[in-house]
Amino acid sequence: MKVRIISSQEHEPSDDPDQYYIGPERNDIELEGVNCTVDQFLNLFLDTKEGEGFCRLGATGMVDIGGSYICSTPGEILSVSFDDWLRYRVEKWDEEARRENLERYRHALSKINIIDNPRIKNLDKMTVAFGDI
Repeated sequence: MKVRIISSQEHEPSDDPDQYYIGPERNDIELEGVNCTVDQFLNLFLDTKEGEGFCRLGATGMVDIGGSYICSTPGEILSVSFDDWLRYRVEKWDEEARRENLERYRHALSKINIIDNPRIKNLDKMTVAFGDI
């Protein structure tokens, strides 16, 4: 899926009366579809590693709020593939599952009074067995 950057406008905090702005630094990027709609592109792109520092801006754009390394020059082509999206989602689903399992594990230990029991010295080693989150 590909889109073209139509325009890019940077915003920085300023107390100049003509350009007063107190919000965060950001870059507003307007897009047009090349071989898909902007909405289709953003649905995948914003859910990838490259899209982590962005959020939607209306129906045809996105805002760079994370200081990304993506070139935002008008005319540039941005692309995302289903494989990129799926690879990233599988990593995220794995992280979420590990986090949920660790929470359940700790909850179960607290229910049987192991977490607060001073006689149990290896709780951290037991927790590591479930993976670092």
